[in-house]
Amino acid sequence: MRDLFLEFIYPDGKVERPSDDFTFHLLDVDVSPAQTVNQTMTINGTDGELTFFNTYAPYTLEMSCFIESIDTTEQDFFETELRQKIHTRGPFYVRHGRMPNIKYAVNKVDYAKEESGRNYLKFKLIFNVFKGYSESHRTTVDYLNSDSDQWQFGTNLLSDELPVYIHTKNSFKIYNASSVAITPIMRHSLDIALTCVGNPKVKNLTTGDVFIYNKMLNKKDVLLISGVYPFLNNNNCGRDTNHGIITLAPGWNEFFIEEAESINIAFSFSFIFR
Repeated sequence: MRDLFLEFIYPDGKVERPSDDFTFHLLDVDVSPAQTVNQTMTINGTDGELTFFNTYAPYTLEMSCFIESIDTTEQDFFETELRQKIHTRGPFYVRHGRMPNIKYAVNKVDYAKEESGRNYLKFKLIFNVFKGYSESHRTTVDYLNSDSDQWQFGTNLLSDELPVYIHTKNSFKIYNASSVAITPIMRHSLDIALTCVGNPKVKNLTTGDVFIYNKMLNKKDVLLISGVYPFLNNNNCGRDTNHGIITLAPGWNEFFIEEAESINIAFSFSFIFR
């Protein structure tokens, strides 16, 4: 029988499971239909309209839950504790036992008591998933040393070929199990750490993206491309680059690094799903 837990993950790394303190039952989970925001603009005197990148609108995640209790006093204690966990000053992640390797970034939670008796309490939690997508609980760094039970079917993971996210050659491929492209300008998390000798040109041949560092790197230097921002040895180095941004298409991405040797490159990101 699956452990149908309810878990909150806070920005400081603290994890709370209100389901651990009582006999807890996760009755139902409902995710509202995905909504796409279509960006367009019309110009007087021209036909049709201009289109831009579509974006993903926030959606709701509803959970129907049930706890067994000794009496109404214990129910009051549970509700008090739960309110303290869900009404925070900032966003946090929520995870549940039906899809344990998926997490949702939420910034608002509504609590509704649906039914109660002396020995039970049924309630609903309605979360606002403000990013507009869910994320894998583990990152690709975790994937390198993961056990099979840390991952699950339904998240586009491969069963016949184990993806590799650290490479030492000029030519390699990176697997993105997401259902959409990883795009840093959309605030998707993507960290690429590179050490090498040379002035590297990192090319994603699948998407056409190119990142160029215009100065010479020594092996002791660490170049980090964190989303849209590049850092050399923890110092911003954007002016020494072509301001290129690396994205990852869903599935396999073919990479090639020019004008560099003694390469060691690592990719860290979460998979995202609509």
